[in-house]
Amino acid sequence: MGEKKYPANKSYTQEEFRKIAEGLGWTVSKARGKGSHYFASKEGEQGFPIPQKLKKGLQESIKKRLGLK
Repeated sequence: MGEKKYPANKSYTQEEFRKIAEGLGWTVSKARGKGSHYFASKEGEQGFPIPQKLKKGLQESIKKRLGLK
């Protein structure tokens, strides 16, 4: 089976980022996030929050962290 492709030029929602992160082996926790945020963590990587409201710059940063860029 082929690996899923996630276009770097697409705008993603919080829920889409959560699913992508989990699919790429990240552990995503609502309990560790603050308020409406999720928190993504992975062994050997620095964790990061995934907020509900995602502006363009933050989306680009999350895409980079997930290796979509």
